[in-house]
Amino acid sequence: MKYALLFTLPFVLAGCTTEATVLPKETVKIKKSSFSITPSTAKDESQQQRTFFLTGTLDRPLQLKAVQFDDTEPPEVLIDKSIPAGTYDRTPFQLTYDLNLLNDSHAFTYSLDAKNGIPETKTAYTLPQNVQTDSCQFNDQKQTNASFYPLLLKRYTTGESIIGRSIDTLSSPHLKVRKQEGAILIYLTKSR
Repeated sequence: MKYALLFTLPFVLAGCTTEATVLPKETVKIKKSSFSITPSTAKDESQQQRTFFLTGTLDRPLQLKAVQFDDTEPPEVLIDKSIPAGTYDRTPFQLTYDLNLLNDSHAFTYSLDAKNGIPETKTAYTLPQNVQTDSCQFNDQKQTNASFYPLLLKRYTTGESIIGRSIDTLSSPHLKVRKQEGAILIYLTKSR
């Protein structure tokens, strides 16, 4: 404090004054774009179909991916599709798991509102022989500004029983499967 007085004292004694102009304060709020994915809560949707609503502004495209994990093979990408950046207003994205036991065929059908560029598309895949599958798990949690959003998890085994994780516990698209087990994960992730 003594030093402050020593520096200001000569200016006051000499009759010097300083004037400061005070400008009014303006608060500038930077609005971060918000984007959310909300699963449908409709009671009439089946166990094998789910609609997700995309809402908000995407500054970068989303990647729709489906990856098959197997204990004996490296992960295989079944779907790799880009969802364009832009503004979405509760745009429905529909995902269906198709199972035909007579033909032993498995497929996923997905579509995004036609004006956003993904018409209904069906992707078939194969499972190992003599496999047991669980019913697929759809994500039922709303997420905002997430960089990874799991949509569906389908697990299978050639062993006695399926021991696995819930879709709610996934935090990344990298799954580890146990011996005699496999899984298919369909998810959305932000492009880099």
